[in-house]
Amino acid sequence: MATIGLAHARRFALAIALAIAAAVVCAAGARAAPAAAPTPDPPVVRSLKAEYQGLVAAARALTARQKDLLARQNAQAREIEALQDSEPGLLGRLRLERLLAANLALSNQLSEIAADLAANDKARGGVREAVYRAYTNEMEEVVRNLRQATDRGAARRLAHRFYELLERRAPWQTVAVPEGDFSRTAVEVGDQDSAQDLSAKADLLADLAAKVRAAIADVDKEIQRLRRETKLATEMNAMVKEMNLFEEGARFTRRPEDAARVPETLPNPPTGADDRALLATPLLPEQQEALGAERAAKSWSNEVKRLEDERKALSQLLSELTARADALRKAAHERKSRDAAGG
Repeated sequence: MATIGLAHARRFALAIALAIAAAVVCAAGARAAPAAAPTPDPPVVRSLKAEYQGLVAAARALTARQKDLLARQNAQAREIEALQDSEPGLLGRLRLERLLAANLALSNQLSEIAADLAANDKARGGVREAVYRAYTNEMEEVVRNLRQATDRGAARRLAHRFYELLERRAPWQTVAVPEGDFSRTAVEVGDQDSAQDLSAKADLLADLAAKVRAAIADVDKEIQRLRRETKLATEMNAMVKEMNLFEEGARFTRRPEDAARVPETLPNPPTGADDRALLATPLLPEQQEALGAERAAKSWSNEVKRLEDERKALSQLLSELTARADALRKAAHERKSRDAAGG
């Protein structure tokens, strides 16, 4: 059995976002630093956000159009039903034909809108991932610059920039692992199955194999992301301790009384200038500082191991499905040959 849980993945995605913040801001007696002026997003992020806003506007327009067409189609359907029930005369039948044609045209338009909405949703997902990666790239650049900083003032500004980017990035995180249950993959083959039946069952197994292959790609993507996050947080945490920059993270922490209100799933990306990103977790007491970082590292390690086990199970299932599909195609060819010889 190979099952990927979307709910689990989403909960862990939120936990990772919080754990990263906890690992890099934990300290004893951290002082709240004076509020600094916000720094601008990198140009690539601003461009991607503008693209996302355009896609959101297009989706809203499509949805409004879809709602209008559905209302018109429903009104037509009621009129069609009334005419059909009334045994119409010649004029009524002509009216009925026009309504049926118009209703079909509306159905075609609605199908096109549904396809456009699906494409828009896919595009928005791609832009969301691109925004998240762009923020991560900028955070890694900040860490590289911080590693070379010799002036404490510059180091504090870089640390502040890191936490600012971390906060802004959080709402754009997506979960690469989809919901997928491949536990029911058995295909029964009977003695009475024709060559066509066997070919159809082979195609079914091939379709399942393609879905498993896509799931493996998603798992690989999530493993890669977690490893990158682990490296980034570990490096930043080490420099925060080395340079005693804890106060730069304190001003980004969530108040303890707000912690219980963290949603299980990440919020939608901001659509206005006043939207706030996900904040970091509270600072940990001194005696828990090392333990907090260790918990975060262990959490990442455990999740990577879970995903690696999941990938191993999916890979085994993929091999089985592929082999089974090949065997059925071979059996279909042999049965077709026997049927032709017997005919």
